[in-house]
Amino acid sequence: ALPGKPNPCNPSQVTTADLRELNIEEAEEFKRMAWNNWLMRLESEWKHFNETLEKDKVQWLEEREQVWNDWLNNMQNNWNNYNEEMHKEYKTEVLEKSEHWSESQWIKWMQTEGRQIMELQWEKWVHDNDYSLNQLILNKWVQWKNNKIKSWLANEWKAEEDYYWANWEYSTTAKWLHFAERKLWLKWKERISREAEQWMNWVQMKESVYISEEWNKWPKWKNYKKILFNKWASNQIYKWTMKKQWKTWLKDCKNNTSQNEEKITI
Repeated sequence: ALPGKPNPCNPSQVTTADLRELNIEEAEEFKRMAWNNWLMRLESEWKHFNETLEKDKVQWLEEREQVWNDWLNNMQNNWNNYNEEMHKEYKTEVLEKSEHWSESQWIKWMQTEGRQIMELQWEKWVHDNDYSLNQLILNKWVQWKNNKIKSWLANEWKAEEDYYWANWEYSTTAKWLHFAERKLWLKWKERISREAEQWMNWVQMKESVYISEEWNKWPKWKNYKKILFNKWASNQIYKWTMKKQWKTWLKDCKNNTSQNEEKITI
């Protein structure tokens, strides 16, 4: 910037009064350069944001270990004991069907339908955690990009200019009669349209390359846990059949029914 001229590298320090000291072309040049400088700064600020987001994702993944362990413990409890909610959710109707079942029928049910339900429970757990990760990324990204564009729009001269022309558009009739003002209004209109397009292009490029693409550490983690889950499920089914765990289910169910009947009687 020339001595005494507003500095486009520091637009937040520039006032509307400063811009009035310039002629129309100088003012337009300042605004163009201020926007271009802001976009360049945005790129370096984005790199910092992306590094921070990567750290947040790594922390989120580390936390999945405890979430995974808790989920697996919960699964074990649900399968070792009769869990009414689980059977309702997956519509097993196993107790209704099994009244006259032999041992082999129970074993067959566990190895087929039981195993399928375990797979569905795994898929639901993965889906819930996919959603959790996506929300983490999306929330941080939306907040960051909104704060950035707001900081640009909040420059004093920018906010006052936008307010003035938006008001002029709304209140001025017969705009073609106000030739000098109309010319300035068209310059403003063209400039904000160009800036909006450049901003949207920048946002879309970042979203397609960084935000929307799958984070490679997460699929690797899921694939490894799927192997562990398959081993756990096979082991759980084996132990469940060896211990004849269906007898515990029937006993639990009978106790639950008795307790419910007692509550009704009371």
